[in-house]
Amino acid sequence: MEITALVSRWLHILPATVLVGALFTLWLMPSGNQDEDSNDVETFKASLRKNLSKMVMICAFFLIVTGFYSIVQKSRAFDLPSYYHPLIGIKILLALAIFWIMSTLTGRSESAEKMRQNEKKLLNFGVLCAVILIVLAGTMKSADVKKKSTEELTDQSTVETFLDTQEEHHG
Repeated sequence: MEITALVSRWLHILPATVLVGALFTLWLMPSGNQDEDSNDVETFKASLRKNLSKMVMICAFFLIVTGFYSIVQKSRAFDLPSYYHPLIGIKILLALAIFWIMSTLTGRSESAEKMRQNEKKLLNFGVLCAVILIVLAGTMKSADVKKKSTEELTDQSTVETFLDTQEEHHG
C-alpha cells in the first residue's frame, strides 16, 4: 500500500472514530433532572461541549479532505460496481448531517442553544445516521472491485486529468 494512501486512511478513520465516539458519548449522557445532580450534569455537558467544538471542526475537515482523496483515488484505480457511487452520495449526506448535528450540539451561538432544546431528538437522529453510515462504509469496503488495466491508469495519471474528464462529461 502506498504511504500516502495509508496516511490518508489513518487520517480518515481516526477523526471518524473521535466524532462518532463523541456523538455516542453525548447520546449516552443522562439528561439533567430537577434534582441536585442536575447542575453537575449540565456543568459537565457545557464543559464537554466547549472542548468538543474545536474537535468537531478538525474532524470534519480531515474527513472531508481524506474522503475526497479516497473517492478520487478509488475511482481512478478500480472499476467500481454500479451501486458504489450512489452509496458514496448517501454516505456524504449522512456525514454532513452528523457534522451539522455535532456542530449544533457543541456550538455557542444563540441558534445552537435553541436547537439544543431538542438535544435528545438530534442525538437520536445523529446516532441513526452514524450507524447507517458505518454499515454503508463496511458494504463499500467489501465491494467486489476490479483493478483497472495499466492502460486505463496511465490515461488518468493525475487528479487534474480525472477532474478534466468529469468536466467534459458534465459540460
